[in-house]
Amino acid sequence: MAYATLAKELRRLIRLNLSEKRTAHISASEDYANRLCVKHRLPYEPVMIGVLAHDLFREWPVEYLRRVALRSGIARNPYLEREPILYHGIIAGLFLKRWRGNLGFLSDIVEAVTYHTTGYPFRCYIGKILFLADSLEETRDYPGVKRLRKLAERDYENGFNEVLEHKIGYYVRKKYLLLPETVAAWNSAVTGEVWKV
Repeated sequence: MAYATLAKELRRLIRLNLSEKRTAHISASEDYANRLCVKHRLPYEPVMIGVLAHDLFREWPVEYLRRVALRSGIARNPYLEREPILYHGIIAGLFLKRWRGNLGFLSDIVEAVTYHTTGYPFRCYIGKILFLADSLEETRDYPGVKRLRKLAERDYENGFNEVLEHKIGYYVRKKYLLLPETVAAWNSAVTGEVWKV
């Protein structure tokens, strides 16, 4: 029941606050996440909450994202200051953390939402499925996306590693900074050990 109540509230907030394009992305991410969960026999409800929340604040102006993050006690992050739009995941995670209902997997959902863009050495399948759904949903169109979808549908763990590698390659080509969370996720993928951030 708690999942259904929160999902209803998140859908209401999406309708009120997001553009049609962003709403379509969330809907496509939801479809793809559901497909992966069915394929890999994973519980979908916690992933659904993460998918519905992940871009809830994506269209806020970056100055507002910054102010909310600072007011919420998040220290200025030199990596995020160069790309402040990334605060949107952190703020969505904080929003979920304040949910008062009884919600299983809440800390894993918050972790998934907070790092859905950057990657993270996720402790749970929820983060990996959300990361994949955000990157591979059907409206995404970039070189290699079809191959990555097939891989994720065969083996979501390996799919996560491949999508992470693809993203890192893109970041390097664009001369973007690699966030510590992304590096820790890669180190975990390569070694099979959990790397701390």
